[in-house]
Amino acid sequence: VLGNIFKGKNTTIIAYGQTGSGKTHTMGTSMEIGKVITHKESMNIAGDRSFDALWAKKKRVENKRQLSNDTLDKAEKNPSQNDAKLSIPTQTGKDDGICAKAINDLFHSRKWHTGDSVIRLTYLEIYNDEIKDLLSAKDEKATLRLKDTGNTVSVKGLKSIEVNSPEEVMHHMQLASQRRTTHSTNMNSKSSRSHAVCVLHVSLCSSLNKNNDKSLVHSKVITAKLTLVDLAGSERMKQTGSEGLQKQEGININKDLFVLGQVISALAKKKKGGFVPYRESKLTRLLRDSLGGNCCTILLACVSPADKNVA
Repeated sequence: VLGNIFKGKNTTIIAYGQTGSGKTHTMGTSMEIGKVITHKESMNIAGDRSFDALWAKKKRVENKRQLSNDTLDKAEKNPSQNDAKLSIPTQTGKDDGICAKAINDLFHSRKWHTGDSVIRLTYLEIYNDEIKDLLSAKDEKATLRLKDTGNTVSVKGLKSIEVNSPEEVMHHMQLASQRRTTHSTNMNSKSSRSHAVCVLHVSLCSSLNKNNDKSLVHSKVITAKLTLVDLAGSERMKQTGSEGLQKQEGININKDLFVLGQVISALAKKKKGGFVPYRESKLTRLLRDSLGGNCCTILLACVSPADKNVA
């Protein structure tokens, strides 16, 4: 999946599911300062083991696809020279979320890119239909506005930070996670009340032609992004016991998720010239180039086995 970024394709991973089903744990976006893992007490052991097995299988399949027969022959003859290229090293633990694993893989994949590259980080939340910058250190986060820029949508005034390592990204994400809006409900003691959208903007510059003196004649700039989305969970008012402000939060959350479902349904039909309701919600409008067009998107369905969550 991450290999698509270096080909100029936007890559997106979205966690979707009911409140309390483990979305934030799966993504790993709820972190304590100094830790890269999520809340241990809320971890679903069965889900954690299945995720570890799925991730390990994914890495094995990727490595098999990456290695051709010729490469395998060379690796057997010169293992010391080829081992570094056969797999991407990782420093993440088994309890780390998808964000940590994806970010780590992105930076290690970057090492094999020939040419200059720049990675910048943005992190925001959509709370009660308002956009807040989670990288802003201000106590009261100003509401930001969406701005159409050609075929993409940008956020005016959103803070962007250049990052050079996975550790640097995780440090900023840890600080940002402390600013995310959470409240307690009957179904979740620490319920995320906003959609969190973390984006790593990647700019690649590769040489097309060189003179005899190896000076650069022309270069091609490729831009793509890795978007990691931790959606707020869908909920039923009767089960959560929400009232007042929390009830309004739930209404806005359910509305955004409903529109997201409509957008995905419209895109899945692949009807030429068909209407896709991106502008019905700030969430889908923001994710427009991550859902349709030149992109690769994965939707993770988080399902709770609890009896009270069965419809």
